[in-house]
Amino acid sequence: MWQFAVIVMLVNSFLGVSGNANGTILSLFDSHKVVSDVIPVAPREMLNVTYSNATVNLGDELTPTQVTNEPTLTWNAAVGQYYTLIFTDADAPSRNTPEDRQMLHWLVGNIPGSNVSAGDIIAEYIGPGPGEGSGLHRYVLLVYQQPSKLTFDELRMNNTSPAGRPRFSTNQFAYKYNLSDPVAGNFFQAQYDSSVPLLYKQLGILINSTDNGSTNNGTSTTAAPSTNNATSNTAAPSTINGTSTTAAPTTTNATSTTVAPSTINATSTTAAPATTNATSSTAAPLAINETSSMTAPTATPVKPNKGSILESSITMLLVLGLFYVK
Repeated sequence: MWQFAVIVMLVNSFLGVSGNANGTILSLFDSHKVVSDVIPVAPREMLNVTYSNATVNLGDELTPTQVTNEPTLTWNAAVGQYYTLIFTDADAPSRNTPEDRQMLHWLVGNIPGSNVSAGDIIAEYIGPGPGEGSGLHRYVLLVYQQPSKLTFDELRMNNTSPAGRPRFSTNQFAYKYNLSDPVAGNFFQAQYDSSVPLLYKQLGILINSTDNGSTNNGTSTTAAPSTNNATSNTAAPSTINGTSTTAAPTTTNATSTTVAPSTINATSTTAAPATTNATSSTAAPLAINETSSMTAPTATPVKPNKGSILESSITMLLVLGLFYVK
């Protein structure tokens, strides 16, 4: 009789541990918002994920260096069943701005039992590559049971290119192939470390760097010389919006004149060069919007001389006097 009691206690103990484990999975998937951000329902069981020098444990933080290579996975697989494995980054390029959510890191279908290496590799494994300064990323591994062996029409992705990996949807993929809720899952968190640039190089991703080698969002710039709205003082005669006739330094929105007197809104009566609106000239007579003339003879009225008038009057009086005497 006591043997039966022991068996009942062992069964209850197992059920209690299993219930607690499931409760922990549900709680942590929910508290880290993996549920809602990645999947609508938490997995039923724990997916055991073991790297060469690290073990994944429901949200613990690992380094990209620790998870560079493909891990070993085990779960409670049913005999004769096929499974799909999906591994994504929920926070690409960052948790605050997840514009590329989800980034696909590993996708394998038609896995017989839990033998991942015998499955159909759709996307080869690549390790986490969180950008510098982007904070912690959540990396989620999920296993789905398939209704049967499937034919996947997705393009195959190797581990030397990021093509096809950004903005992957776990839910859409599961819906497309009629996969039920995930049967097993796990996740960890990671942030940038020194191994990430090596991954970028492997994938052919250029790094946004300045002279000090900083990186940002996987793009690249170089310290090439560039000018913007600036003036270069060289001995080449060139101008912008102006005119220059000498080998003067480059000027912007300006003009150059060379030893030439200029007049504005005036009349020039000599053959001297004249410039208007800051146009450059060199010893060449030029008039713009002005009048240039040489002195020309002009007809003027002749004024009478006082002396000649007096002489004429006296003469007339003498003539009149002689005429009267006669």
